[in-house]
Amino acid sequence: MAISAELRVILADLCGVGPRKPLGYLPLGTIRDAGADPVTLAAELSGQGLTVLSFGEDECHIGSGALYAFDNDAMALLLGHHRNLLATEQWALEPEAFVRQLATHAAEPQTEVFDVIADAFADFNNPNRRRPGGRTTENRREAGSET
Repeated sequence: MAISAELRVILADLCGVGPRKPLGYLPLGTIRDAGADPVTLAAELSGQGLTVLSFGEDECHIGSGALYAFDNDAMALLLGHHRNLLATEQWALEPEAFVRQLATHAAEPQTEVFDVIADAFADFNNPNRRRPGGRTTENRREAGSET
């Protein structure tokens, strides 16, 4: 399935995954409502070098289930930067295990772990961050800026 420009806008959270946005997800219902097939989309994303995990509604905290896609190298880099924090907070340190944990456990807002997850999604303005509009220090360096 070639993803049309119109469909790509709807599926942007998944289609935009790469080094600057290590992780994306969409509910399976949203994907289907957009006229896409989750299995076909997963195959296309996988063909682009992303790791793709699909969770049914009984396997995650998203009502219709969810499709997650991540850039393994970018996720490993992000998780490595936050190894001590994640270990202390009992979050997985390996990308696939981290995404599986994220699919079943929500991080508390206004915490350092929430900020790491928001960074993974490139969601730097999320109002539930400790400082909306901010990034973790490591991600500012990766983006080439200290502001």
